[in-house]
Amino acid sequence: MRDNFNHGKVSYGGQHGKGSSFKDLSGLKNLLGDMNKQYVENYYNELKKGYFTPNGVLKKDFIILYPDIIADNLSSGRMTYTQIRNFYDYVLIAANTYRYAKDAGDDSDETKEKLLLKIKRLDGMITYALARDNPSVTEEFRRFILANVEVCNTIEDVVNGFLPHFEAIVGYFKYRNPKSK
Repeated sequence: MRDNFNHGKVSYGGQHGKGSSFKDLSGLKNLLGDMNKQYVENYYNELKKGYFTPNGVLKKDFIILYPDIIADNLSSGRMTYTQIRNFYDYVLIAANTYRYAKDAGDDSDETKEKLLLKIKRLDGMITYALARDNPSVTEEFRRFILANVEVCNTIEDVVNGFLPHFEAIVGYFKYRNPKSK
């Protein structure tokens, strides 16, 4: 490859002596951005179908593929690892509270309703966090939370669907943003 200076454009010799400028890369960047948007939309469409296969097993895409895509989508905003972790911890504590009650012999409908109500409260919590003067969450994160709250209709959805899915997103986000606090 050879460097050329051509009226302020840096280009690199390519196939058949044709050069490509950095302007050409913006088209690639736009294409990748469009692809990412399509993957995100595919995620939300798949989420509406539920977390589980017909056999009741968590779909692997909610642990591997979609968390990476959502983490990448959240990385482009002002989201911090701490904010994502705070919301994840809320879900984790709610699920663990239910588990402890169940282990203590209280598997009543009331205990189950309390867990589901705690998850539904995320709607107001994320909306409030976004409405603050200097919001520390993004509209993309709110969309993620609200879409998952909407499909959490059973204990199984929360404990074996949303929780491990959200955990994977936390991990991918930290991987993509190792210096995020």
